Amino acid sequence: MRKRILRIAMAVLMLAVMVPSALAATYEEINQDQVFLKQEQRGTCTLASTAMMLRRAALLNGDENWAQITEAEVTTLNKGQDISYAGCGLPYNFSYGEMTVSHDTLPGGEVNKDILIDLLAEHPEGIMLHAACVPHGILLTEYKD
Repeated sequence: MRKRILRIAMAVLMLAVMVPSALAATYEEINQDQVFLKQEQRGTCTLASTAMMLRRAALLNGDENWAQITEAEVTTLNKGQDISYAGCGLPYNFSYGEMTVSHDTLPGGEVNKDILIDLLAEHPEGIMLHAACVPHGILLTEYKD
C-alpha cells in the first residue's frame, strides 16, 4: 500500500475511568448485532464508528443505557452543546459522559499493524480509524491473522 494510504489518522478511545478488570460485558455481548449501527446518512462514517465505539465501551463499563448512544446523541453533548462540525466530522478530542475520546496519528509503514494490535489489547471497545486520504472512518474491533 502506498505511504499516503498508510497515513491514517486514528481516534482512540481513552477512558477517563479505566475499564474495570472484571468487565461488565463479555466479548460476545459487545459484538451482538444490536451494538452496531448503520451510518444514518452520507458523510457520517466517522460519527457512526465513534458512536459504536462508545456503545461498546459503555457495555464494558456496565452502563445499562448503552443503546441510547446514537449518532444524534453523540453530536449533542453537554446539555445540547453541538460537538459536530457541520459535515466535517467530530472534534479530535471530546468527552462523552465518563469517557474521553482522544486523537492520535499512526506513523505509517509496517509498524502500524503492531501499534494497532497493542491498542486493541488496551481498548477492547475498539478504535475508530479515519483514513484522511480516502476519506473514510471505520471501527476496528479485532485483529485476526
